[in-house]
Amino acid sequence: MSDPVTQTSSATNRAGTKSTRQLLELITERDTRILTSVAEFRLISTVQIQQLHFAAHASVAAAIAASWSVLRRLETLRLLQRVGRRRRYGTGGSTPVTWALGAAGERVTRFLAGQPDAPRRRNLLPVGDEYHHTLAVTDAYLRLVRAHRQGRIELVDARGEPSAWRTYPGQLGRAITLKPDLAFITQTPEYRDHWFAEIDLGHQSTPRLLRKCHRYEQYRASGIEQRRLGIFPRVLWVLPDSARANRLRDAIAADRELKPDMFLVTSPEQFIAAIQQGETGTNTIND
Repeated sequence: MSDPVTQTSSATNRAGTKSTRQLLELITERDTRILTSVAEFRLISTVQIQQLHFAAHASVAAAIAASWSVLRRLETLRLLQRVGRRRRYGTGGSTPVTWALGAAGERVTRFLAGQPDAPRRRNLLPVGDEYHHTLAVTDAYLRLVRAHRQGRIELVDARGEPSAWRTYPGQLGRAITLKPDLAFITQTPEYRDHWFAEIDLGHQSTPRLLRKCHRYEQYRASGIEQRRLGIFPRVLWVLPDSARANRLRDAIAADRELKPDMFLVTSPEQFIAAIQQGETGTNTIND
């Protein structure tokens, strides 16, 4: 099933003069879902958008055609913008097109979030390692959604950056921001499980990952999350290979200031399996 596109297909906003209200009259419910997901994760590739929002089409070819039609229309309305350039290779392939919010899309998503008067976020798009990391976080979210659709997990909620971030008081009362890549909730018949996820692509050393673990321990010690939820979420590290995963596991186990059962370390391929194994009622850490 797909949202009908009737009069919206010929509308443009190339001059950037349409008001938020005018733009809202030109978009469908699925457009809104696409814009909201791009706002949540900052960057989403065309393939990721297809899998998130066009999965119900009868074939992959139909999903590709429909998604491109919608994305080009949202681009014309300046709701979305392409990031980078498509580069064709001798084999006929090309790099995936990646999408971020356009100026009008930023206004519309603030309105949809109930914050029309909020200051505009600086649209500093990720580059280099951060670009690839941002797409990897989106891919982790997509794995959660696919597993939910397949009935492997029940996904209740998932938040990207900065919605997943937490602030707590540090030394001398200075505010410190903990920045999980994802915060999500899964449900079993017996338990509601809360998680933080950290996605590592191999760009950071084990000592640096361990320092991030200490940030989680500091946040746990603040008691803020426990007062809100009654428990502290488990931290799921997703590392690219077994050697890095083993190094981090060993470092966590050897660190007397950390609670090893607060952390799980896995690979992208075992991401969902780790969640399933952790959904035992002990994946949330009591203070």
